[in-house]
Amino acid sequence: MTGPTFHDDYKNSIIIIPLVVILVIFSVEVPILQNISKYASINSEDIAVVLVFMYFIFSKLNSDWSLQVRLPRVTFYLGLVSGWIILTLIIATLRSDQSVAASYLWVLKWFEVVAFFIVIQDIFDRVRSKLALKTMVLSGLLISIYSIISSYTGQYRIEIFFNNPNVLASFLILTMMLAAGFAVYKRSIYYFISMIVLGGAVITTGSRSGIFGLIVALTVFSLITYKSWSKTDYFALTVAGVTSVATLPFIVDPAVLYRLISWISFRGGQFVLTESSAANSFRIRAQLVEKAIELFQQQPIFGYGWFAVPSRVGYLDVYYTIILVELGIVGAILYLLFSLSIIRSWIVDYRNGAVIAGAAGAAWYCGLLAQSVGGAFPRVPQIMLLTFIVLISSRSIAAGKQ
Repeated sequence: MTGPTFHDDYKNSIIIIPLVVILVIFSVEVPILQNISKYASINSEDIAVVLVFMYFIFSKLNSDWSLQVRLPRVTFYLGLVSGWIILTLIIATLRSDQSVAASYLWVLKWFEVVAFFIVIQDIFDRVRSKLALKTMVLSGLLISIYSIISSYTGQYRIEIFFNNPNVLASFLILTMMLAAGFAVYKRSIYYFISMIVLGGAVITTGSRSGIFGLIVALTVFSLITYKSWSKTDYFALTVAGVTSVATLPFIVDPAVLYRLISWISFRGGQFVLTESSAANSFRIRAQLVEKAIELFQQQPIFGYGWFAVPSRVGYLDVYYTIILVELGIVGAILYLLFSLSIIRSWIVDYRNGAVIAGAAGAAWYCGLLAQSVGGAFPRVPQIMLLTFIVLISSRSIAAGKQ
């Protein structure tokens, strides 16, 4: 009796890899342990992680059980952040007079994502990586079409499968950058049209932070790839941009457009916040930043522990102050190094031949960090899983090119 063959392994990967990506993107949530935390649940992402581990075990039945680490630098900083998270949570448990059960649940989720990252470093290769990226773009396109149709029919701020329109915007920007990469380097009209549709879907989410992230992502992507553009590309992008802006009022829910443009006005020679409800969120965030600074000053070294926001100290809604409050100054520095290592990895991969995933990943993550002035998007488990899939795919493709 023999174990699985190389052919069997690849045949299975044709099914498993797209399924894992789909389970992460089309997230279905089943709440559990609501008496402990209202955030506790079992998600389809959990099933994706189980599938990855089953596939890893299956692939090792006919070979050695060594584990290949393709991204040692990112893994190193991720390990440091993980260790600090455990330390701060232990300290929070000892000194907090509130229940930290919710924090423990989210630490378990964190380490589930970490385990996923470690295992896919071993099982992803060039073929599987390209399959994962194309599945991601197709999934984003399907959600975008639904989002645009829903907005056209009057549904306000779509959040399908992501439980938050701002998080959905983060995902759509990622898939838009991937589509842009395929459009530039493969000269594919399909991906060019997909890029336009995905960009339009970002608008339908009504996410102002998402639009800011999109602008930053497009700017970084342009700076990375502009040498590969032709005059035809510039012309096509100009026409697409003008056409998209002209059609927005006809496809986007008027309430969404009002939210996007009613928060600021030009008076007395300068831009000022209006008195509309759309502008109040900016004032509230300013207040939350002040609150976060006060909390940080009370616990500047170890912070309040992972997921103290919002479970123990309330909502803060700005990623950078959240990290400061939860992990303290040391943890914030470690998390910054971890984030920089991710961007560096994509730049290295781009230079080594993974031009699509490398450029798209670096541009998207810069946009994600910019978007995070309005939310803690980089630490959302669903976004973290997608980050690691694109990160490993990029490295695997780069390694296959060498």
